[in-house]
Formats: sequence, C-alpha cells, structure tokens
Amino acid sequence: MILLEDSRPLTVPPFDQVKPQLTQRLQQEQLQKYVTDLRAKAKVQ
Repeated sequence: MILLEDSRPLTVPPFDQVKPQLTQRLQQEQLQKYVTDLRAKAKVQ
C-alpha cells in the first residue's frame, strides 16, 4: 500500500515556450523518415 502525503498541481508550459522544441522535433522526425525512405529505395550495385 502506498500513502500519498502530498500532491502538487501540474503546470503546463505555454505553447509559445515549447513551440521551438516541437518544431525541431517534427523536423527531425520528417528528416529521419526521408532518409529511411531514400535508403529503402536505394539500389546498391
């Protein structure tokens, strides 16, 4: 059994604060997908 002694309110950061991080993450994911697709289509001779 676990006893909860205290809790603190969850504060969500404002969108403007996390927007650059989200943008960078999406760009990285898109680039990774592009590279994966290129490797799948590549012909090695």
